[in-house]
Amino acid sequence: MARIDDAVRRILRVKARAGLFSCPRPSQRPDTVEGTGVGDPTHRTLARRAVRRSLVLLKNEGVLPLRRDTKVLVAGDGADNIGKQCGGWTLTWQGTGNDNKDFPNGMSLFDGFVEATANHGGAATHSPTGEFA
Repeated sequence: MARIDDAVRRILRVKARAGLFSCPRPSQRPDTVEGTGVGDPTHRTLARRAVRRSLVLLKNEGVLPLRRDTKVLVAGDGADNIGKQCGGWTLTWQGTGNDNKDFPNGMSLFDGFVEATANHGGAATHSPTGEFA
């Protein structure tokens, strides 16, 4: 218990120094609500560039690039849950108890697949349990 108490104390101290307890929720901060800071198009472009450069494809057996008219099944209960995809240290611990609307200008993995496939004549379907017809 002493070790857990020490770890929690350190985490809370860092959060307090960062002002996380005195600030409104990120989704309610002026820059987010007004769309002038968080989610700015230049930030999103930079984030997409970073993802493209950091992704590692371990194995590709003719799956990529996707055909233009492809149908994609996106499986998993976190595929359309931005809070869960962000994990801890977001709006709530472990990203639970939030809706996607709590992340203005955010896009879930599923939303990304919907947009990407729709732009090329395909379609994406979400199955939280992984079941499909």
